[in-house]
Amino acid sequence: MKLKIFISISVCAFLGVRFSSTAQSAPAHPLKGQGTQSYIPIWSGPNTLDDSSMFQSGHDVGVGTATLLKSSTGIATTFDCEAYSNLNACLDAAEAYTTTNEVGAGHAARVLLGDGVYSLVAPYEITSGITLIGVKPRLKSSCSNGDTCMAFNGGTVIDCGGQTCFTSTTGGIGGVSDINFEAIGFQNWSDAIWMAGGNNITGCNFCTIRDVIGIGSSSVNGSDQGFVFYNSQHVTADNIKIANVNTGWTMISQSSNGSIPGNSEVDGLYVFTYPKSAANGNSSKPGILLETLSPASGNLNLIALKRPQVNTYGGDKTSDGILLNGVNSISIFAADVEVNAANAIHLVNSGSNYIDVAEVFGTGSSIYDINVDANSKFNTVMSENPFTLVYLDPAAASRNVFYGIYSGTAFAGSMGQGVYNISGQGVVLNGSTGNLSNVNPTLKSYSNQRVQLKRTVLHSPANRNWGVSDVTGTVATSSENALAANTTPVLSAVSTLNTITLTENVTSSTIGAGAAGVRTAVAVCQDAVGGHSFAWPSNVHGGMTVGMKPSKCSVQDFVYSSTQKCWLAMNNGVTSE
Repeated sequence: MKLKIFISISVCAFLGVRFSSTAQSAPAHPLKGQGTQSYIPIWSGPNTLDDSSMFQSGHDVGVGTATLLKSSTGIATTFDCEAYSNLNACLDAAEAYTTTNEVGAGHAARVLLGDGVYSLVAPYEITSGITLIGVKPRLKSSCSNGDTCMAFNGGTVIDCGGQTCFTSTTGGIGGVSDINFEAIGFQNWSDAIWMAGGNNITGCNFCTIRDVIGIGSSSVNGSDQGFVFYNSQHVTADNIKIANVNTGWTMISQSSNGSIPGNSEVDGLYVFTYPKSAANGNSSKPGILLETLSPASGNLNLIALKRPQVNTYGGDKTSDGILLNGVNSISIFAADVEVNAANAIHLVNSGSNYIDVAEVFGTGSSIYDINVDANSKFNTVMSENPFTLVYLDPAAASRNVFYGIYSGTAFAGSMGQGVYNISGQGVVLNGSTGNLSNVNPTLKSYSNQRVQLKRTVLHSPANRNWGVSDVTGTVATSSENALAANTTPVLSAVSTLNTITLTENVTSSTIGAGAAGVRTAVAVCQDAVGGHSFAWPSNVHGGMTVGMKPSKCSVQDFVYSSTQKCWLAMNNGVTSE
């Protein structure tokens, strides 16, 4: 249809049509087409206007949709960085919008980044209400273990020019809020990808990081940390991968303004670090750090790490995989810590934490898998992994609880005072000096100094014979039966642990009858070739299918039933894939 003569002057100016105060005749080539209110027009022919895909409401524009992104603080405007000369100009435009009416009727902005590498003049001070959304980075790998040699192969990547990429240090006592990174890669940074807050500086609250990958410098210590949050609350992170750093994820409480940071959740965090050593100058830097520093109004607390993984290879075994220092109420679920370090998980002056270990061994080899210092108390540790080595400081003064300990687990040092709940089979109490009467005095039935064993068979060292007066619970001496590799092994019914390393398929195996209620564990390991099968004895019910991976072990626990006249599986076993 023809446009009406009363069309607004701004649109007429846009069309290049002039009107005088007196009536004019229609142009020689009248405009045609039809339009919809609030849609920006587009020329669909020499003389025809129609709707474009751009929708405008106030200051906000939507592309391909009439539904604009809403937030609790206002209407989010989209800034497409393809329309700007560089990334900094795009961010400046977004921040100029969000900082208008910072208090009260504030704004939020969405910054879109396309496929490609964006150079950032860093460090860039990022403020509240900014959401950066890119194209999820694609990775390539040049080795068999792809998570140890990651490299970008497409997607959005921000190059930080050898500086800290982003900082957030000017938000005042309340810090900044609602900053979000989604589907973005980072490379070429120095101190950190994002340094939110600092000593007595509030960091970020209600911030989200999702589907983010950071690949630091290939030179040791070239990229120190990944994400660092001081005095921050309600941080949510999901699917974060940080490689080539000393510390991938850091959360710190260090503020005297009354804030008690925490209340955060990190899911699917992977950290691959540089080799740690005194020679490299990074031996004091853990892969993941949760810490309280002075001054602090309160300890860092109420943080959940779900399926964190830390890999540290090489080095001199002087660092920690995960360090909890002065923190409370931290929950770690299904931790996979494969480190060549002093400790896979280290608790220092920390209490009321829950630690669930899925794997604490691998290519790396720590001196201790879990180390609980003298000032750590009321912690609960659950191991899903065989051959876990736990160290408890001889001066430990308060109760810590251990559950689900599998065969081969060892406790070194003192159990400390208080009642300890150690459930599982094949637990080894082993003093670091070999003299349990000196380093484990609490195993005596002194008042408030005893060990409580539940469903536990206690290995007895040669220098100590346990009696019922020493501990509460079931006590028995035991031994390990190491079988030579052959195709028809005979397992021991009187040993609490049978081990065999397969060099070929086991076509059949046997084990005699045991005493009623007697338990044994069977560890079937593969040689460096792997791929060998294992046939369980006919009087073993519920035997697992052993894993086939080279140099890995599968472990399962059994109990003898005199009524059924067979060995019954107590669990599904653990396959070390």
